[in-house]
Amino acid sequence: MNSKNTESDPEKRGGFDFEKDLARLEDIVKRLESGELPLDKSLDLFKEGKTITHRCARELGRLEQSIHKIVDQEGADPEIRDFLEDPGTEEES
Repeated sequence: MNSKNTESDPEKRGGFDFEKDLARLEDIVKRLESGELPLDKSLDLFKEGKTITHRCARELGRLEQSIHKIVDQEGADPEIRDFLEDPGTEEES
């Protein structure tokens, strides 16, 4: 029997692999920026990139909620709380 934890196995979480998606997104950006693709291929890649971006954003949001839940349950030292604060609330230099 496979001893992999469901949380750490992307295939058991519906096939999502953040690192793989991020690498694919980087490849798509390079190809689009090259300007060497026909318009229809560029459009297809743009659509794929948008889908990947949304999927990654949803997963990051889910993970952020999990982190907040853990921190709230266990309490956190001030450094962790500062790290989790919204970066938009910091004063600019």
